[in-house]
Amino acid sequence: MSETLDELCLRNSATAFSIGYQLVYLINVVLSLISIFSCTCFIKSFIWNSTFHPNFKLLLTMYFFAATLHSFLFTASYLMILERFLEYRTACDIHVTVTPYTIVHSLIAACLFCGMMIQ
Repeated sequence: MSETLDELCLRNSATAFSIGYQLVYLINVVLSLISIFSCTCFIKSFIWNSTFHPNFKLLLTMYFFAATLHSFLFTASYLMILERFLEYRTACDIHVTVTPYTIVHSLIAACLFCGMMIQ
């Protein structure tokens, strides 16, 4: 199955503009924003004020900080997609350029890796 670039761009832009995709992505961003505030409050209120051993406090802080950073970066990736929607002219305009995409998603992968290694 060999697709040309135009066919691929048309298929990707049709997916990005579908109501279901946008609705699910918006729900995920709202949950990420809620997660940023709830994780930050949890770190500040419960972990730092607890009587746990300092090393355990550090591990919990690192874990929840990685979760907070992951949510923040997911929101940043949504803003990149939103910027693409606003500047949409042709079918291939929906794609995010390589450099910002690589930076954000490499950091997201690093956050997931850190969270996995801390457990």
